[in-house]
Amino acid sequence: IVSPAPGRRRFADDALLDAALEVFHARGYHAAQMTELALRAGTTKPTLYARLGSKEQIYVRVLEREAALLKRSLYDAYERAAERPVHEMVEIAMLAFFDFAQTHQAGFELLFGGEPGRPGERIGEAAMEEVIRHVAGLVEAFTRRGGRASGVGAELLAAAAVGVAREVCRYALDNGHDLDAAGRLATAFTDAGMLGIDPAAIERVQAAG
Repeated sequence: IVSPAPGRRRFADDALLDAALEVFHARGYHAAQMTELALRAGTTKPTLYARLGSKEQIYVRVLEREAALLKRSLYDAYERAAERPVHEMVEIAMLAFFDFAQTHQAGFELLFGGEPGRPGERIGEAAMEEVIRHVAGLVEAFTRRGGRASGVGAELLAAAAVGVAREVCRYALDNGHDLDAAGRLATAFTDAGMLGIDPAAIERVQAAG
């Protein structure tokens, strides 16, 4: 049972989406009902339909908003990390992912959850593809500063780093592990990989690509 939101009724789109996020996270897409969404938002079903559309449309809007928040949070961190030494760059970039999952856990779990048959299943993946391209740009800039070119190697290194962040984060949440500790471990793992990678491995990728 979803209790109504406290205080006066709210009709701003973000407030309605906040309420929908809570219900979808607690109940799942398929089990959630428009009546519950309206009750949690402190409004009515007709208002929800008029402002946000059907349950499917609301769910997709929730995912799109959370994906935009995730990308904005990560890109802000990447901007801070861009000119730092590699250790600091990896630390800032990796921990930003875990910080988002800590402060937006419901949104993170909806974006990367596994409920089958839900709408918008590709939204989280599409966001990660954008993030990988962004991180590849950081890797490319870093290797250029060292007098090397990475090309397709930058994309693969970015995919590896983002993949470590997402999968370790998901596993920690699913199994009740401390996110701060998990983030530090993922950072150390990625940092060691970046520092220890054989330049010849990148060259082989370049030649094969």
